[in-house]
This record gives sequence, structure tokens and C-alpha cells, in this order.
Amino acid sequence: MKKPTNKLLLALCIFIGIFIGGGIYTFIIADGFLMMTSKPEACSKCHIMTDVYDSWAKGEHSSNAGCVDCHLPQGDFMAYWTKKAYHGLKHGYYFTVGGNPPNLEPTEMTHEDVNRNCATCHKDYAHNAINATTNINSEPLDCLSCHRTIGHLHN
Repeated sequence: MKKPTNKLLLALCIFIGIFIGGGIYTFIIADGFLMMTSKPEACSKCHIMTDVYDSWAKGEHSSNAGCVDCHLPQGDFMAYWTKKAYHGLKHGYYFTVGGNPPNLEPTEMTHEDVNRNCATCHKDYAHNAINATTNINSEPLDCLSCHRTIGHLHN
């Protein structure tokens, strides 16, 4: 009589093999090495980003700043990679198993990162231009309050 643990061990090995093999296959198909870079081409891999990428490439920011320079926290290694992984996994989930693509409106988290990066890159004049105590429709005034269309086309 065979021990049941051999069957369990075989089933576990097959499951782990499928999981690891599926992960490697997905990483290759999704161009995972490109996704780990800061190249804007990584964002343009998604078909719904084509218009956004094209408008960014024609704009003045394309010579100075890529997607991650505006949309991810700068100067904090852990925050940068945590949010890059979060956004990548979230987008990967929606586009592979989550049904229709989500509306790509910026979340509050992304909005804060973009404003912080605007103020950092344009610090020579931004700190004098933004009065944080000013409110428009009960919303604090920030960079995107006036410059929402800068950078790229918005959906």
C-alpha cells in the first residue's frame, strides 16, 4: 500500500509548478522587465493608454519627465516601489481577470503624488504661486486645480 503523502506531495509539486510556470509565463507575456523600468513605453503597453502616451510624447513634458516622474513618489525608494507595484498589480488584475478596464481617473493618492512632484520640479516658482489656504468650491487649491490638462490627454 502506497503512502497517501506521496500523492499529496505530487499534487503539491504540480500545483507549485503550475503557479510558478504561470507566473513566469505571465511575466514574459506582459513584458515584465519593461514594466519594472521607469520608461513611458511601459505605460503605453496598455491599449487604453495609447492616446495618453501620444499626447504626452507631443507635449513639452516629454523631454523632461516620464510617467513615473509625475505619477509616483520621488525620493523615497520604498514608497516609489510600493506604489509602482500597487498600480501595476491593480491594472494587471483589471485588464486580465477583472472585466472592463477601470476609469483611469486619478485617485486621491495619485493626485497627491502628482501635486508633490509638480511642486518639486517647479519649486523655483511654484512655492510662491500656490496659496494652500485658497479654496475653490471648498477644495484646497493645488497645481492641478489650474493645470489639469498639462502633461497629457485626459480620459
